[in-house]
Amino acid sequence: MQKPTGVWCVAKGDVSVKELRNLVQGACANRDYGLNCGNIAVGGPCYFKNNTKKQASYVLNLFYVKYNTYLAKYGTLTHKDP
Repeated sequence: MQKPTGVWCVAKGDVSVKELRNLVQGACANRDYGLNCGNIAVGGPCYFKNNTKKQASYVLNLFYVKYNTYLAKYGTLTHKDP
């Protein structure tokens, strides 16, 4: 099944910064997920200094694109390009 075009997964507004930070660190460190988090690393083109929500949205969308599912506890789907 292919991911619908024009749909993104972004971090929910009611998830704590601590939870989002743990999500980013865990998802990027777990090689089993196969997510390339290099773009949000320091110096990367999508590095968002001090903006954990944007970093988490990037990771959640990577997961969504790769697995065609999303982590509902942390993210929500949107048709608005973040």
